[in-house]
Amino acid sequence: MAFKTCLRLVLCASVACFVIALRGQGTLRTITFDGPPTIPPGANIGETYYYEDSMSFTPIKPGDQFTRAGGGIAVFPEDGSPYLLQGAFDSLSGSRGGISRFGLHSVDLSEFSILYDFPRTAQFVGYRLDGTIVTAEFTTDGVIDGTGPGPDFQTFHFDTRFSDLVRFEVPTHTYALDNLVFFDVVPEPSVCSLLLVAGGVVGHSHIVRKRRLLRNAKKPPLVETQIRQGDLIPRTETGQIGGLSGAAPVSCWWGA
Repeated sequence: MAFKTCLRLVLCASVACFVIALRGQGTLRTITFDGPPTIPPGANIGETYYYEDSMSFTPIKPGDQFTRAGGGIAVFPEDGSPYLLQGAFDSLSGSRGGISRFGLHSVDLSEFSILYDFPRTAQFVGYRLDGTIVTAEFTTDGVIDGTGPGPDFQTFHFDTRFSDLVRFEVPTHTYALDNLVFFDVVPEPSVCSLLLVAGGVVGHSHIVRKRRLLRNAKKPPLVETQIRQGDLIPRTETGQIGGLSGAAPVSCWWGA
């Protein structure tokens, strides 16, 4: 492969890796809060721990709780499946062991009940791998009809600041939450590492190419001979035809 062609391939691969590093996003995964223990319709259960799809949920403070609701109660929101119903003393924290990185993509939120039919703002606090803290606030539209035909939940999307977290918290109470969508953060090498690797590959290719050229330059030139059948005459090293006086022993065959 020509040196310039190799260089182009390495540069293209480096650009592709750089784009992936900036993106750093895996497949979207949804926490539905439908997992075990199953919450039947008409039931609300206070919990201090819940696990689903690699994500663990606990209250923010010891002694607090969060509530999983099965739906089917006229005064509370409804979306056809279990969800979190955060009362006055409820709080929520989520992580993947406090070590694994993840990003938040979106979440469905609703008012607490038809008795709280006014806009409600829920605050999300994200703790990033680099130690920085980010916040986002989502405000519902204040429209809720419980088990009626209208939609109670709205979908809100997080911005890129929530793309590299180790933990998040929701200190807000009196609201409902469902379908928390997150994604894995794919560990990628830094830009400097990518450039070093690319430079190393290019440099290695260049060194190998130079060594090959030097090795070929040191080889003696090949003697071109035209060999025809019946045209081989034994000669001596002195160039005399074999059998004449003073001839040395035959050492090789040369073309006539």
